[in-house]
Amino acid sequence: MNIIENITEKIYNSSQKLPESLQLEVLDFIEYLIMRVEPKAINQDEMAWSDFSRTTVAIRGMEDKK
Repeated sequence: MNIIENITEKIYNSSQKLPESLQLEVLDFIEYLIMRVEPKAINQDEMAWSDFSRTTVAIRGMEDKK
């Protein structure tokens, strides 16, 4: 068993000792942590699209001036 499986198993086993209402809080916290990590990738994608959009608008503006 590697360390990741061990941590996952510990989280699972510990959560089983909690009442369901607290298990939901744990799940909410885990989802919160995931959201803190994932937006970095999402923001990079949005920035790339934003740059692409600005470039497209600038090129169209240059074509209109001809």
